[in-house]
Amino acid sequence: MFRIITLVFVVLLSCSIHSQEILRPDRPVAFVGGMLLDGYEAEPIHHSVVIFDKGRIVAVGKRHNTPIPENATVIDISGKTLMPGLIDAHVHVDLIGHGDYTRYYKFLQGTKRLHEVMPIAAKQMLRAGVTSAIDLGTPFQILDLRDKIRAGEIPGPRLTISGPWITRIRWPGIPPEYEIFIDSPEEAATRARELIEQGADVIKVWAGLTEEDYRAVVDVAHQHGVKVHAHLYHPEAIRAAIAAGVDVFQHVGSARNPPYDDDLLAQIAHNGIPIVQTISHRIWVYPA
Repeated sequence: MFRIITLVFVVLLSCSIHSQEILRPDRPVAFVGGMLLDGYEAEPIHHSVVIFDKGRIVAVGKRHNTPIPENATVIDISGKTLMPGLIDAHVHVDLIGHGDYTRYYKFLQGTKRLHEVMPIAAKQMLRAGVTSAIDLGTPFQILDLRDKIRAGEIPGPRLTISGPWITRIRWPGIPPEYEIFIDSPEEAATRARELIEQGADVIKVWAGLTEEDYRAVVDVAHQHGVKVHAHLYHPEAIRAAIAAGVDVFQHVGSARNPPYDDDLLAQIAHNGIPIVQTISHRIWVYPA
């Protein structure tokens, strides 16, 4: 029997489909006729059928041998592509589409317009096929956005959020709501605990922290079952984060980072630490 898959699929359509038809809870929905990519590098399934029932994918196959329930709403996607929803492991829902930080924060009026911008950005992400995303550094106005998406009140990807990041370096020109400045490991631990209590799903640690700072944050986060993501570029910071038990490395290996020696790469691999490279994110810093 085909195993029920909880992964939400995205249909890349050039035409609109009425969401009220797709989301009716009392009847299954069948997407019929499209080319299916399953996300596991298998051969595409042409003239496919994907059947949803009660929020789950209950059947996948070719049109000629996949029965469609008589009461199903059938959506003809002939000539279209059906694929698993994309997962973006590093986003800033407040910044999607910006070109220059200085001018963009003026446009946002600090943080006053976040309530306008973030729902638009979330909808854009979903329409682009992103069904899950990790937001790593947005003021806590994002809590309301995350919760409304989870409740089905507004469209958007499932959000895992960090809220403000923890740092020892103030970023000139950025609104203070984006960062939490600390000057000791003890304060780092306190601030991490406060973030979790306020609703953060993960913790983001930013530039300038010591190994002791990382360790203090990791200890608190792990006590609450929360993972720690570190914003990292330089080898010394990466080694400190490894020693402290940071869970996920962000930006390591992205554009214009220094080459890493084999020993450091072996340490990362040996510890099984996931890396989100954000390969092109610093092109705006180092244009061609």
